[in-house]
Amino acid sequence: MDEIFHLRLLLETDCLARAIEKMGEPDLALIERARRRAEIDADTSDWSESDLAFHEALYAPAARPRQVALIRRLRMTSELQAPAYQRLPDETARWLTDHEAIVAACRERHADRAVALLRAHIEGARRIVLDAMRR
Repeated sequence: MDEIFHLRLLLETDCLARAIEKMGEPDLALIERARRRAEIDADTSDWSESDLAFHEALYAPAARPRQVALIRRLRMTSELQAPAYQRLPDETARWLTDHEAIVAACRERHADRAVALLRAHIEGARRIVLDAMRR
């Protein structure tokens, strides 16, 4: 599981950095809609799908379909292989706040800050999942 999160960090931060360079207002509007949907679904059984849709909306402007497909598979593997992945909703408030901050950094074209926020976001999920697995 640690390797999966390591790969996610590499792929997702790279994809976001590439995406920010190309983000236009239509992209930002789609990202904001996906963020709001993830917020609405946060306390439902659809949380994971909505969270994935948000992340994919962030990465879409990069135009890296193979990379996004790899990210999707890594996330799906996490969910299937680690029941501990279901502990992530325990931190809903934190990850929703993370999403808002990432979107704000994207809007301001602060690529380094957006990537750092995404890295911290994924590392937080990694800690939660790995700690739950150890228990």
